[in-house]
Amino acid sequence: MAFFKRELSPVERFESTLKFKQAERDRLTERLRLSEVALVERRTAAEKLAVAGAANARLERAEASMREVEERARAATLATNTNAPRPRPSLCNTIVPAMSGCTPSSRC
Repeated sequence: MAFFKRELSPVERFESTLKFKQAERDRLTERLRLSEVALVERRTAAEKLAVAGAANARLERAEASMREVEERARAATLATNTNAPRPRPSLCNTIVPAMSGCTPSSRC
């Protein structure tokens, strides 16, 4: 039983954080791969139904299912893409619009 924990060095903290981030990236990459596989399967099933002349209700269900998986794949793609630009709120519009004299049309 250890009552006192030693403090980690900056290098150890960095290595720990790096391992955690790499594991998270690997999980997201696997989630993306599974989503893409599911999307291909759903698309193939929907195409087979369309070729077979299935009823509109079945085709609509297949399309909704395909859209759901496609949305999950899109979210996983955005989560794994670290170079994707993230929207940043403008300080002028959120914190001090009246004090700075900025208008929505002006660039601050």
